[in-house]
Amino acid sequence: MPAKGFKTTLGYGEESTYGTPVASSKWNEILSESLKLTDEPIIKPSMRGATQRGFFQSIKTVGGSVEIEAMYEGMLKLLKHALGSVATVETEAATRWTHTFTLVANAALPTGLTFELGRDLQGWRYHGCKINELTLSQEVADTLKLALGILGEDEEKVTAGAATYPTERLIPFHQGILKIATVATDAQGFEVTLNNGLTAERHKFGGRLTKEPAANDFRTVTGSISKDFETADIAALYDKWVAGTEVAIQLDYTGPVLGAGNYKFTIDMPRCVLMGDVPTVSGPGLVPLTIPYQAIYDETGAADAFKVTVVNGESAA
Repeated sequence: MPAKGFKTTLGYGEESTYGTPVASSKWNEILSESLKLTDEPIIKPSMRGATQRGFFQSIKTVGGSVEIEAMYEGMLKLLKHALGSVATVETEAATRWTHTFTLVANAALPTGLTFELGRDLQGWRYHGCKINELTLSQEVADTLKLALGILGEDEEKVTAGAATYPTERLIPFHQGILKIATVATDAQGFEVTLNNGLTAERHKFGGRLTKEPAANDFRTVTGSISKDFETADIAALYDKWVAGTEVAIQLDYTGPVLGAGNYKFTIDMPRCVLMGDVPTVSGPGLVPLTIPYQAIYDETGAADAFKVTVVNGESAA
């Protein structure tokens, strides 16, 4: 019987020692995934005879992506391992907690995660995993999506565990308000990508596995906003781009009622440089405008660049 994609499960657990596998404690439904081991043998290159006659095993690399639907609950641990730091405050006794995720200096992320993918007929486990990229994106008439770019140490076959999913509390487009320079802005699409600049090319004599992935480049926070070109955009966006004026970008979602408040999911980038573009005309219809940007920070702390705040009913990440 062939394997079926709709039976795929994704679980993950937090490692206390890098590369030491742990059982899954959290589960999410997935949209797609490409996480896998690359293990290419090297054929003996020396010349003796008409055909090559030997090979040796080389380095192992583990990497790929996972995309899920973002929800108000059930993904705190993923945000923690992508940004690096979380502070949790009890907002309403035994009901609501506020989790603030910020970037850590030098991309010193938590120890690691073990991911488990049950691909119907067989389970695979990936340990020593770091989240190198996090992308949050959304279009009108859709829910918020979360995609992870993952680097890992090794892969092994396992018996997939029984998934226990969080309550489905999706984040639809109509619950979000996008603000540029504190002013609410009409938009049809939004995307932000955090790249931690990690490398897993840290192989060494004595083994085939990589050492713990480490920062090897600048961390970047980039994205884009798509909208119709409107009168207000000339002063609010074009003039600021030309003048090199920083702007704050915020996307704030308000979800269902929770206790005396609501579920919340907020993306904050207080200092953004608009990369700009002049809207061009390709037909008689509405003129589209795409606004690329990069979030920046100063030497006093990387948290200035990108922050995610979640208010939900979970007491810890």
